[in-house]
Amino acid sequence: MEKRQEKRLSPERENKSSAYKSKTKPPQYMVVVKLDGTEPEESFEDKGVVYERTDHIHIDLNSIPDHVRDDLAIATLEAAKEFYSHPKNEVEYQKWLAARKAKGVSE
Repeated sequence: MEKRQEKRLSPERENKSSAYKSKTKPPQYMVVVKLDGTEPEESFEDKGVVYERTDHIHIDLNSIPDHVRDDLAIATLEAAKEFYSHPKNEVEYQKWLAARKAKGVSE
């Protein structure tokens, strides 16, 4: 099993993400998150495939195998735990939640 490199989310820096679409047919999609706060590139090459930034991604959820969904869920949960482990982020979330409740927006 491949060992994943652990990256810490920095509450001091803004994390930036961009969606990319390949020039191949059928297209492939990729999302890149810059944890160091740098600006994402307009295009890049990965394993011989050229990707360009896009504003739209189509995801066929039914085509995602269960084991991949599980991996994505685990990664998302771990990222959320790390994010909310920083008191500043938890405070900001509680402010946001209170504002939504004040407006009558349900969770």
